[in-house]
Amino acid sequence: MMIGFILILAISMKLNIDAQTQLYLNNVSTSQDINKKMDDIKRVYDISQNTPVLSYQDILDKVNSQKFKERLKTYEFYQSSIFIVSHTFKDSQYNPHKIIDYSLGSPYKDNYIQIIDNVNGGWIYVSIEQLSTSQKFSLLDYLILHLNSDEDITVDYRIENNQIVYLKWDKSSFGIASQSDQKTYINEFCIKGQRVLQDPVTQKMFIIDVNEMKSQVEQMMNFSYGTGIYSTEIKKIKNNYYFLSASALGWDKNNTSDASVHSVIVNVSHNLDNYVLQQYLHQNIWLYIMAFVIAVFISLILSYMISKPIRKVEQAALKIANQEFDDAIVIKSKDEIGSLAHSIDLMRKQLKENIVQLHLEIDKVKELESLRKDFINQFTHEMKTPLGIINGYSELIDETDNNEEREKYLDIINRETARINALIQSMLSLSRLEAGKVELKKQKFDLEDIVTEIIDEYEILFMKKNIHVVVHKKDSIIYADCQLIETVLHNFISNAIKHTYQNGNIIINIDNGVSVYNDGDLILEDRLGQIWYTFVTHDKEGSGLGLAICRSILELHDFEYGVQNKEQGVEFYFKNRR
Repeated sequence: MMIGFILILAISMKLNIDAQTQLYLNNVSTSQDINKKMDDIKRVYDISQNTPVLSYQDILDKVNSQKFKERLKTYEFYQSSIFIVSHTFKDSQYNPHKIIDYSLGSPYKDNYIQIIDNVNGGWIYVSIEQLSTSQKFSLLDYLILHLNSDEDITVDYRIENNQIVYLKWDKSSFGIASQSDQKTYINEFCIKGQRVLQDPVTQKMFIIDVNEMKSQVEQMMNFSYGTGIYSTEIKKIKNNYYFLSASALGWDKNNTSDASVHSVIVNVSHNLDNYVLQQYLHQNIWLYIMAFVIAVFISLILSYMISKPIRKVEQAALKIANQEFDDAIVIKSKDEIGSLAHSIDLMRKQLKENIVQLHLEIDKVKELESLRKDFINQFTHEMKTPLGIINGYSELIDETDNNEEREKYLDIINRETARINALIQSMLSLSRLEAGKVELKKQKFDLEDIVTEIIDEYEILFMKKNIHVVVHKKDSIIYADCQLIETVLHNFISNAIKHTYQNGNIIINIDNGVSVYNDGDLILEDRLGQIWYTFVTHDKEGSGLGLAICRSILELHDFEYGVQNKEQGVEFYFKNRR
């Protein structure tokens, strides 16, 4: 339950945080007054609402002219970066966008700081290109270290001829100190491509890589065409959300080169996901604590309600493990525990019954072991008799010179050899059937046709014993292996002929299977269940393999089969269960 509760809280938190993040993104996107900034950019290039659309080449000339480059430098776009890009559309693919010019909101593109001018007042941008590389990195580290501290970032400085000649920060400095040095505050900076920005959501300062900004502009896909229209993309790269808004300054009016020039305004929000998560936790922490406490309390109550009957079940299971089956499990609840207790109690009763049944099964195993020994003895006997006969007549052949007697002896040897071969073939067939190595070739066929063919084959035997055969038919179509079912019917009918009295009757019923009844001696009741096993027979003429083969064939078909005594004879049968 606790895991489910925590999972629900996590899903709820994720959905709320995603919704809040999206809300912040929308607010940032709509609060930047993009239309005004786009108009400001167009004013830089002397483009107004009444100005005709400039061609690609005209605007390209303006953008590349020194006059407009200087105007773009001196035009301030607070906390926004402006990129002027050109791109072409060729062979159904955008060529990489080319950044023609850009402004970071200051006269410089890199290595500058914005400080308060204590002489003339106001903020001024100062280039620090004169500093060595190590001094620039030292200053950058110092500024980053104090970026979001409560105290202002202070430095000592001196400017002569519009150039900084002295700058001191922390324990490092550039230039030579003098008495005219002044203390000031740094507001903005961009050093070695690392620009400071203020997050539009959290209002905190953070560092952004200018080259990363350029890369996002070059990869921008959505560009709009038309006066007063701009398109916006929001990208998340690592911990930063980039807001890129593009508006066309000019394009190829004749649609011959698919070229255009756009202004792209870039704003960045840093670590918005973490900010939203912290805000959400801050606003909802007590709600989650209360919900967790309530969940723990409910879990403890449910745990007690569940554990008490579980202990009863455990004690009962231990008694069953110690073979104590007399004590019943009494749990009145109708929940899963009650159902489990009821099942274990049923198991207790069944185990008690199974132990009794097990003793009966042991007796049955002993009986099967006895049958196995009888099988070995019977098989040995079946092989021993013809082998003895063959051996004896083989010696007589060597001793006699009479050709007639030799032919007679050879006939006897051949007959006994055929008997052994038939026995071995029957054993092999039975072995394949019991091992499941016989593949059934099932088809629909008419049992009446098979029965009629077998009756015709045995016509002479019927005539010798003057047997009267009657066939009754209802449903004679069956789905089975025709050849194997024919083997079963041969065994049933040949056994019936063998055991029918002189002038007796054989009755064959066909109805989704076959039953064969014959007048004759009944089978002893204690032999009815054993007669299907190998070398078990109720006469002295058979090998005891025929019915064992029938059993394997019928079980392979999953047919119902059996033998039963009637008033004046015996009936063998099989039928399809379906």
